[in-house]
Amino acid sequence: MLRLPEGRCSIYLTDLEARVAWLESIVRDRCPDVDLTSGPGRPSPAHSSALASGHSSSRQASQESPDESSPHEITEQISLISISGGSDLRYLGPSSGLFFTKFVLAGLAHVADIETVNLRGSASHDEDALLPGDLVDLQAKDFPNDKRQTMFLTQIYFDSVHLQFPFLHEPSHHAIIHKLYNGEPLDQLEEFQAFMVLAIGATIYGRRSRRHMLGEGYYASALQRLDNVFRTPSLVTCQCLLLLEMYTLHDPSSGLSLWTLHYHSLATCLELGLHRDVRNTRHFNPLQVELRTRIFWCMYTINRQLCTIMGRPLGFFDEQCDLRLPKDVNDDELTDEGVRPSSRPPGSPTTMTSAIHLFKCARFSSEIKMVLFCTDRNYPPYVTPAIHDVTAWRTDIINRLQKWRQEIPRHAEGERTYYLNDLCEIRYHELMMLVLRPNPVFQKPTKASLCECFSSAIACSKLYAKLYAENQLRYGWLTVHSLFLCIMTIFYCVWTPDGIADQVNFDCLTTSLKAASDILSATGEYWPEAKRSRDVLDRIFSATMRRFAPRQEFPKMQPLLSSPNSQSGSVAASTGLSDSTSISPQTGSSNYGDGMLSSGDGTVSSGSLDGLLPHGDGLLHPADPALASHGLSMADFTPAVNAEFPPYPTTTLDSFMTTDWLSYFMNAEDFGNMNMDTNMGVFGGLDLTADPSGWYQGDMSVLGDM
Repeated sequence: MLRLPEGRCSIYLTDLEARVAWLESIVRDRCPDVDLTSGPGRPSPAHSSALASGHSSSRQASQESPDESSPHEITEQISLISISGGSDLRYLGPSSGLFFTKFVLAGLAHVADIETVNLRGSASHDEDALLPGDLVDLQAKDFPNDKRQTMFLTQIYFDSVHLQFPFLHEPSHHAIIHKLYNGEPLDQLEEFQAFMVLAIGATIYGRRSRRHMLGEGYYASALQRLDNVFRTPSLVTCQCLLLLEMYTLHDPSSGLSLWTLHYHSLATCLELGLHRDVRNTRHFNPLQVELRTRIFWCMYTINRQLCTIMGRPLGFFDEQCDLRLPKDVNDDELTDEGVRPSSRPPGSPTTMTSAIHLFKCARFSSEIKMVLFCTDRNYPPYVTPAIHDVTAWRTDIINRLQKWRQEIPRHAEGERTYYLNDLCEIRYHELMMLVLRPNPVFQKPTKASLCECFSSAIACSKLYAKLYAENQLRYGWLTVHSLFLCIMTIFYCVWTPDGIADQVNFDCLTTSLKAASDILSATGEYWPEAKRSRDVLDRIFSATMRRFAPRQEFPKMQPLLSSPNSQSGSVAASTGLSDSTSISPQTGSSNYGDGMLSSGDGTVSSGSLDGLLPHGDGLLHPADPALASHGLSMADFTPAVNAEFPPYPTTTLDSFMTTDWLSYFMNAEDFGNMNMDTNMGVFGGLDLTADPSGWYQGDMSVLGDM
């Protein structure tokens, strides 16, 4: 504590007051709308004492008697989190990868005996939180003087975003740019679209080229025209809202809540009836009909992604929509009069081919959410059960996913669409992991399931590394979430009892984890939460290497990157996926789930671990004689406590969440009570046991933006 001589105290306080007055004068001049009478004040000593006493007593109560809350209260508070101090709580359900991450991290703390590590941010982080947002001077930027620059950034957008979310019509957008540089007047919505496309294109290109492209300036110019977007619902309004969503996905500084923004977009989409197949030629020309279909599917796909990631109910049911797919034609073939004849070879991919395939993938997400992640295990009286055997359904959905993978459109190397081959592969592996990881229905995966899940996680991390090496990686929250979840899945498959540690190729594991760490480091240049994700992975990886020492000598290093056509193994009914599960009737409702009704009417209990082990990425073949010497050894493994991985959460008490795990790759002010252990070497470890109180504290700004 700093102590000043008595003679200097008054001088110090006078200087301090003068400086505060000077700073306030700057705020009054530059930000006259900032209320300087508000903000943090100095509480009275009695108030401070009461706060400290209350905080201490509540902490002591949570530590000494964590189970005193009644089950009813726990049920009402399931999976709710506080985004910031004094705010309402937020819900995260079991399909969320964050929920699975909590489960794995808690298990690692229990089984691996991983110690604590201090991930608290620096003092400057807390000081920045007190900085008024109005002091951030975001200057609006006009259109480039050179039309070629505008076309260049626009093309970046259409090569990167449009091929996945084709809610714009490229020739129509080019016509807007031509009008702009020909001196023709543009309406406010056209200007908004042009600025947003430039903002997204500049953001993507700036990160790809490691240059500052002032995408925020174009975004600020677009926001000046935002009032016109919300005036009257229209197709153009939907396009503008989707552009805002795309920018929010790519830039963490947008300041928009993606979750709230998306549901406003969805409401507009449903208000316009885009979920129905309307082809009345008196109201819509062929181009408008096609754009209605495209916009709906983009909304649908984003909704399924967000609801799965956040573990929240789907925005609407498939049964309420006409799920017609858009035409597989290039944008320049689509006109107001209809589809123009094309000179491209029959069967060759278009700019819509991969997007349509990804739309089909989104339907799998809907089905998986409704079957595996649900609130009520019973059917309501007005719904006819379609699935009587959840185990058979799982085998069928895996077979259909594999068929979808085999049908992935293959774009030629060197084309601007080539990266879509890998992107579709990533989506396949994400869904495979979603099906095969522990979930409310299949709580203890079989060894065959773990092998396939591990192979998908390894393959997914390799594909991200490939995109990164080819400078095609899209830096953003979805990438951080997906990659982090891949690595957590790898750790789970290796660490869980009766896992596959003896099947794992050591070099493949270390190379994949190193690649993931490198990608998160690069992403951290634009998304600070990625660096914390990397720190967590490095520490768990260090603990993994200490516990699972390779036997004898290492096999020759395998290449990190695999062929996009390589398969990670196949799982059919005969491989043993269903051998350890059986269906038992459910007589009551479950208070655990994402808020969806299940398509299955039973729960799954674990049995024996039988069946053949599939051979996939990162696994040594069971018949390989090197397996005995090159697998991960558990001979030196010293179990912590009882060496049992905690059971998958099945009660609302287990669904409580804390900042101790979410803040690892979210923007939290308070990381909880995590202390540095100086006895664990340079990497340290993690204490990942859940806080019994079950509440998040601090500013979860990234999650709030979702």
